[in-house]
Amino acid sequence: TSLERHTGGAVTLTPIQDEILRILKETGGLEREALLEALDGKLTMPQLEREFSTLRHMEKARGEKRGDKVFLVVW
Repeated sequence: TSLERHTGGAVTLTPIQDEILRILKETGGLEREALLEALDGKLTMPQLEREFSTLRHMEKARGEKRGDKVFLVVW
């Protein structure tokens, strides 16, 4: 969000980041493994974690505790 304020507009997401956000919006949130499956093998778990970390830092997505599980959701 700081970058968006300083540049005066939205930060451009990569196609895979767009897809991650689209899946999370459509599903209301998924666990990491389920999101990885929904991406149909486009990423490995380390790659997903790196992309999700970027989205977290941009305040586009976050982790949310539901019971004893962590779901990835749109901010």
